[in-house]
Amino acid sequence: MQPITPQPGVDCAARLTALPPDISLRWLVWQDADAARFEALLSEEEARRLSEIRHTRARQHFMLGRAALRALVGERLGVKPVDAPLNRAADGGVDIGAEEIYGSITHAANYAVAVVGAKPIGVDLERIQPRAHGLAKFIFLPEERAMYDLLPVDRTRAVVLCWTLKEAVLKAARFGLRYSAKACRLVIDYPAQRAQATVQGDMRFECRFVEQAGFYLSLAWADRTAVSSRIR
Repeated sequence: MQPITPQPGVDCAARLTALPPDISLRWLVWQDADAARFEALLSEEEARRLSEIRHTRARQHFMLGRAALRALVGERLGVKPVDAPLNRAADGGVDIGAEEIYGSITHAANYAVAVVGAKPIGVDLERIQPRAHGLAKFIFLPEERAMYDLLPVDRTRAVVLCWTLKEAVLKAARFGLRYSAKACRLVIDYPAQRAQATVQGDMRFECRFVEQAGFYLSLAWADRTAVSSRIR
């Protein structure tokens, strides 16, 4: 079986500034010719879930995301991607059946991105395009709304960036959309392509972001080991 490698032009890990050495990223692009290869990597439980997915793009996202994550975990553990120990978490996410390995997946358009690291981690990918006017009210507390006006980008980019950062943080915290994005507070250093976030006041996360192929990609990970017991 051919290795699962990033396609040319979309391996953006090198552009994410000051990324810790324990974090690995894989960005894959869907190609119909790869469908059988990706499906062959699925576990029995994943194959069953795939059979229940009717929408074509959703099926592609599922296979592509699992392929990307299995490639990273396989490399980390020295096993074939098909043997990577991925389990469905109670919150609908993915748990990795190995000590001190955490992972996350995101999908958009015909892309999927997976990340793994030694601390709880989250990733989000969103197309840079105008969003519903109400999204800013959904994302920001009233006192935060001036923040995106201060970013050195247009409002569309500012809103999409903040959305990806908050979504990545909530994934890392294993809250997902069960918690309001307003529970996450951001401090963004745009020139450095990095941010810091807090959730519920005491859970702290480091973030990195990059603009790639008309999307914002954001990563977030717990910045202190003490957070792990609450998240796991």
